[in-house]
Amino acid sequence: MSTALRALAVAGWGHTPACWERLQPEGVELTGNALPGHAAAEGEPVPGGPDLRAAANALAGDWGLLLGWSLGGLAALEAVRSGAVRPRGLVLLATPPSFLARATYPAGLDSTVFRRFRDGLDQDPAGTLRRFYALQFQGDRAARSAWAPTAIRDRLLAAGTAPSVLTGWLEVLGEADLTAEPPRLDLPVLVLHGSGDAVVDPAAVEFFLGCGPGVRAHIVRGAGHAPQITHPEETGQQIAGFARDLAP
Repeated sequence: MSTALRALAVAGWGHTPACWERLQPEGVELTGNALPGHAAAEGEPVPGGPDLRAAANALAGDWGLLLGWSLGGLAALEAVRSGAVRPRGLVLLATPPSFLARATYPAGLDSTVFRRFRDGLDQDPAGTLRRFYALQFQGDRAARSAWAPTAIRDRLLAAGTAPSVLTGWLEVLGEADLTAEPPRLDLPVLVLHGSGDAVVDPAAVEFFLGCGPGVRAHIVRGAGHAPQITHPEETGQQIAGFARDLAP
């Protein structure tokens, strides 16, 4: 019988579960998951649509560890908050307290830039999704061969997702704001963030460190918005160490 800790990992906006494939933390049995409505790597959409509560409920199961990347981190947080999942620990990877800049969180994205991105998604969904993919690796010092080849991009991007679903989830991301009422995290939490993240400012780390006594953080130096893709060894080692500390 396997003694590995069962973990569910939720992908971010516009991505398939394949974004987790390079991540192999020792002692962790990782299962990748996409946000509802997103196309999986095989092309079939995950049931459901753009709603964080519904996404959280869809994660229900006996998971020892819950991981979420970016928007997927917000879904994982909602699953813990609502009690849909009661894991031993939570890993938040490049997760934004607020994607947009606000008085309570100036490190977010300017709303004008967000609206332009939203308009671009309406006009050219496929092209906008590809541009967003490339943006994730700005500030990342890993070799382009880790992410740039078309075969890799096409496997990681949920290009078969209906444009209305992508737009709906983008609206969810724009409306999300944890800063108005910061979550109380009463379980062990590992916050991972790339030092060069051009999508979610690393200031997010400080926010989450203030959300509970069991929150710890690690900055992946030289990584952008997707450390699990470009720096899987270091990211995996951090998750493996965190998982060992969760042993009953």
